[in-house]
Amino acid sequence: MDFSFTWLIIFALLYILMSRGKLACRLPFQKSDNEDKRDWVSALCCLTPLEEQKLSQQALPGGVVVLMFTDLESFTSYVDKHGDDVAYNLLKQHQNIIENAVQKFDGFLVKTIGDGTLVSFSSAKKALKCASEIQQTLIDVEFPLRLRIGLHAGEPIQHGERDLIGQTVNITERVMSQAAGNQIYVTDVVKALAGDVEGFQFHEQGEHRLKGISAPQCIYEFHAIPALSHPLDSVVDQKLIELEQSIQTEL
Repeated sequence: MDFSFTWLIIFALLYILMSRGKLACRLPFQKSDNEDKRDWVSALCCLTPLEEQKLSQQALPGGVVVLMFTDLESFTSYVDKHGDDVAYNLLKQHQNIIENAVQKFDGFLVKTIGDGTLVSFSSAKKALKCASEIQQTLIDVEFPLRLRIGLHAGEPIQHGERDLIGQTVNITERVMSQAAGNQIYVTDVVKALAGDVEGFQFHEQGEHRLKGISAPQCIYEFHAIPALSHPLDSVVDQKLIELEQSIQTEL
């Protein structure tokens, strides 16, 4: 029997089954204008709409991206002091906080490395805001360990379907290693891509010689702008109010 004729029969049988409600998936040739190649996977795997949505969100961003490395300070010591079970639960809490923030700011969780993570973003502003939200959430929940975060941008090499390698990844990890707990360190490349970020500022840390990296990297700390005024009930504010009132009276 001709090979092409065999495939024609197979597709005809699939079409009949689907039309009778016995096959809950679409065939590749039944694509509407707004559908894409994911339908080939749907036809083979019979994915539910929710599973298709999750699959579409697992596409590793290509080209120039902003990478974020995170690492928990003193996690090994915490495990030694509190034991594996307690440390594991703490790690799950930490992981949930990171995953929620990454999803909120349209990032891609490339991989976890022990108590560290590597995340990819297509937007520098979203990457920075994600890093800040993670740090603030950890502070709000009184997380017992501090997190350090580093960001760098470039065009890493895609290794397989879900991993990134190359010098961009290496520099990101080295930048992170320069930060202390609760800090977010970024390279000048990320700063240039992001531009002004409302409510935040970049504090220059100077050029750093990173291990294994020949060119020095200009690093900035990224953080929220601190409040510039005292509470209204402070002594200073009260004196200023009194002075303003006295001036108005004289006028």
